[in-house]
Amino acid sequence: MAYNTAGLTSYVLQNANELLTNSVLKGVTIDRVTKMVGVKSAQSLNLMDTDATFQADTSCSFDPDGTTTISQRVLEVGKMKIEEALCEKDLEQFYTQKALIAGGTYDMMAYAKEYTALKVAKIQASLEIAIWQSNAFFDGFIDIIDGAGSAVAGNTGAETSITQVNIFDIINAMFAVVPANVLDKSDLSLYMGWDTFRTAISAITTTNFFHYQTDGSMEKGQLKYPGTNLTMVAVHGLTGQDRMFITQDSNLFWGTDLLHEEEQFIMIANPFEGNRIQFTARMKGGTQVAFPANIVEYTNA
Repeated sequence: MAYNTAGLTSYVLQNANELLTNSVLKGVTIDRVTKMVGVKSAQSLNLMDTDATFQADTSCSFDPDGTTTISQRVLEVGKMKIEEALCEKDLEQFYTQKALIAGGTYDMMAYAKEYTALKVAKIQASLEIAIWQSNAFFDGFIDIIDGAGSAVAGNTGAETSITQVNIFDIINAMFAVVPANVLDKSDLSLYMGWDTFRTAISAITTTNFFHYQTDGSMEKGQLKYPGTNLTMVAVHGLTGQDRMFITQDSNLFWGTDLLHEEEQFIMIANPFEGNRIQFTARMKGGTQVAFPANIVEYTNA
């Protein structure tokens, strides 16, 4: 005698209490730049510049010679929302039924903790890309800088691509044309995509910079460029763009109505919609640059 198992299907262990979530890119730009809070539509950056003209002091006369310029750049925020409806009954026929509450009325979501954490992370990731590349609701830094038309051209060598062989030459050439008035600033950053950052790290570790520690730099995405006060900063919004920008962090602005609004949401069970779980997140956001002429930009020739 023996077991007859012809009518059975293979068993797969189902752990209904665990749900793995996908990795999400992390944003760093908002944390580094200047924040403008309480912007519901638009707000101006009020700017002032002046010169200092030396004259010969050989008489008692007063000879005014100088100009002070007061100007504005307007930061406009886009009004955005993310909404999703989830029907818990869709989970009843799968292993996920074990994570549902008892009964046919679902007033709470299965895997709510994992879902909300992943959703917020996805929102932050999308914002990080839009801050540089724009979206349908606000202009990103790339479009604003290019639109101003006054940034310093940093591709003085007419390079057509960024490689491990030429990346030092490119960065050195960009640093050489940084405007003198911002050259010594402690918040001077070289923003680049993660792909370019990886190329730079590879170039450093395979050349004669044996004394330069790059351990952990790939995880953090930040590293002082050897011999300068530049902090190389990897941002996902520039990945795949073949663009780099040198600027002060304080020259870049992120405007929003409420700081960290992208982390806030409402999730309710609507009994009049078939017990649907409804997720809503609303936010306002936009970017601006105070002094575009103080920025060095790199674009492939």
